[in-house]
Amino acid sequence: MPSRKIVVLGSRGVGKTSILRRFLTFPFQDEYIPTIENTYQKNYKCFEVQFDLTLIDTRGQEKYGSLITSYTGATDGFILIFNLCNRKSLEMISIINDELQFETGGAPMLLVGNKNDLKKERVVKYSEGKEVAESIGCKYLECSAKENENIEQIFEIILEEIEKRNGSLTFSHSKKTNKKQNSECIIL
Repeated sequence: MPSRKIVVLGSRGVGKTSILRRFLTFPFQDEYIPTIENTYQKNYKCFEVQFDLTLIDTRGQEKYGSLITSYTGATDGFILIFNLCNRKSLEMISIINDELQFETGGAPMLLVGNKNDLKKERVVKYSEGKEVAESIGCKYLECSAKENENIEQIFEIILEEIEKRNGSLTFSHSKKTNKKQNSECIIL
């Protein structure tokens, strides 16, 4: 069973832990409890392959230099998360990306805008998130950890990017989005 290590990065309070907890099938928790660092394991079937995932939930901070350095060696991919209701958290993505590019030389990444359920509080447009993703060379997806919207798709897409880079599979991510139930990847 192939092992893949994925690190989740983003500013404080963007929902990194909530997204991971939902993916791990834990209930949503409204209370914000700052994370120091957590490591989770999950066996996950995608592309008709069973993966052994190691998911690293990092603490949110304004400077990531030494934190990123500690993960870059054995990390297969990064999920960069920002809060759709907080423009500064999107601006932090460029800083995180610069440090990642310096340390990893272009590891697979996915940009995720979280809190899509908070329509009235939203300040970042879809087009703005997409533009940032294009500028850093990755795909973009919006989700809601609270509503369990597009959570599984996050991990399908990052695994797709990792496997493309590894050259291990030829496949296509299914076009299922905005779903609250399980979805699948398919092999072409």
